[in-house]
Amino acid sequence: MSVTVLRCIGDDPAFGFGTVVRLLKKPRRHRPGAALHTIAETELDAASGDVIAGFDTLTGLEIDQLFGQVNVQASPPGWALPGSGFTDLTHELTLVLRRGELIAVRAEKGVAERLQRQLDKPPRPPLRRLPTNVLEAAFLQGAAKNIWLRSVQRPSSRRPYSKALGGTDLGVALDPVEDSSFAWGAARSEMLEDPGILYLKGKVGVTAGKSQIWFKDSTDFHQYLLTVGEILRVSSEILTDPGIFSAFPGLAQEVSDPAEISGAYEVIPIQPDETPEATSGGDEVVAAAELLQDAVLEVREGATGTRFTMDVGLEGASSGRLAASLNRVDDRFVLSIGFDRTAPQPLPAAEQILGALNSGDMLEVHFGSGHKYSAGKVWKQNFSPIPFSGWLWEDFDGYRITREKPAGAEGAQAIHDAIHENGDDSLFAWIVDYCSEGWLLCDDSSGEAADFFHLDADNLLRIFHVKASSNSSPRRGVKVTDYEVVVSQALKNLTYMDRRKLIGRLSRPSLADPASWIDGDRVHDKGAGFLEKLEAAGAQGRTEVVIVQPNLSRGRYRQLTADIEAGIVSRDTLRLQLLEMLLKTARLAAVRYVTDLTVIGSG
Repeated sequence: MSVTVLRCIGDDPAFGFGTVVRLLKKPRRHRPGAALHTIAETELDAASGDVIAGFDTLTGLEIDQLFGQVNVQASPPGWALPGSGFTDLTHELTLVLRRGELIAVRAEKGVAERLQRQLDKPPRPPLRRLPTNVLEAAFLQGAAKNIWLRSVQRPSSRRPYSKALGGTDLGVALDPVEDSSFAWGAARSEMLEDPGILYLKGKVGVTAGKSQIWFKDSTDFHQYLLTVGEILRVSSEILTDPGIFSAFPGLAQEVSDPAEISGAYEVIPIQPDETPEATSGGDEVVAAAELLQDAVLEVREGATGTRFTMDVGLEGASSGRLAASLNRVDDRFVLSIGFDRTAPQPLPAAEQILGALNSGDMLEVHFGSGHKYSAGKVWKQNFSPIPFSGWLWEDFDGYRITREKPAGAEGAQAIHDAIHENGDDSLFAWIVDYCSEGWLLCDDSSGEAADFFHLDADNLLRIFHVKASSNSSPRRGVKVTDYEVVVSQALKNLTYMDRRKLIGRLSRPSLADPASWIDGDRVHDKGAGFLEKLEAAGAQGRTEVVIVQPNLSRGRYRQLTADIEAGIVSRDTLRLQLLEMLLKTARLAAVRYVTDLTVIGSG
């Protein structure tokens, strides 16, 4: 059994009660051949001394108003042929109870769903659902037995959008890293023992978005009224003093009040394959997302509230300044972006970026208050305090960390031919020197499985994904977007942890002469030496995913981790926590493939 609990807005709860009744009594559509008739209806008011026949006065039940209606729906069964004369009769009960400013509604599924839609339809009625924190504190303080989760990230084929979990105490069992990007939509918990609660016992469920409470069947109508009365009383008490209780503190929580949000410090463009248009063949929105992947999008110091400015440009250079504001509009947030009128005249590249940003909902915005804006919603996320332990610091002296591939080479084969040749100082050249012993194969091309594969004498297979830093200044800060794309690529290709699949992929090279080396010497064998060694190794040896992104230096990392331990909050400490959460989540995905994730920074 379930009820939807609503709060009356305004000074006249009786008017809110009447509004609910009017909404529920509106005529509704029926399928062909169906007919609906009201066979019983009543409306009672405690102020008039009304009594429920055979039970008690409304005052004795601590109920201020009651509305009840019984309808009979007659319709032919779905399997019946026209003219067969068969008719199904369905009795539908609608019940509305008010206690103070709170109203409980019991209705059949179709009627309840229509009411949910009407609550949001402008002009909105003077009724609101209960806040999530009130529902948690009122009904989910006991051990959680079931929970239904939904991701607060954009839909992607590389991660689940929802999860349903069961257990003895899920508040303890949830993973602080893996589950931190999920919010609970519904949950069921054991009600705590309370001498003041006599009827609402056992397991009680909550559907947050619908303000719905579900509970075990009552033995009779009198017990049902007493149970619903307790639901309204408990809800009212928590509304008066909700406290700070959270049933699932490790999960993200949706936020509706803009006053809680402040201090933007990072914006991250969505991945091209995460746009809604990407699933239907792609169009200008996908092209805009691709442009933003390599754009300069730097939030400036001094962001206040939900307003911020950012420097934007292409090819590593700033071309103008944009102003952004996050505003609540009806039931969603809208990110408005335009030129900062106090800044100098923007260059054409800035105009191009503004056009891309305004082609759709293209950005995620992270705030120092711990909030994240994404796709019209704002979430409060809790970052796990445990640092990412997969950092490896290496020397990049003599190499240009802002250059991923050989300069001047155009086309996949030309890039392969130029790696580590004629003074090449790119990160690809660094990989060749770093893997100077063993078998090394470059797979950089359209549809690549990775940038490089390396196999050593002990059959350790390392799968390298390489991305250039956007900045080479010794004073450079943390840039999360430098890692977003390369981490996404690594996760997308985890399927090649299966060495049989990898052999099948590499045995059909797309280039005439893919770059490969044995003990540091280039060979022209189309990767045959590497494949021969890989096939001979079979299932022996470990596999490791390695991300090369020298944006973060060891010195800056040590400084920022010390600041975090000391409680110092800055844009870079916030960005480091965001980055490490990204990497810890990626590492969990790698572990599922019985491998590990290492991230190489500059030492």
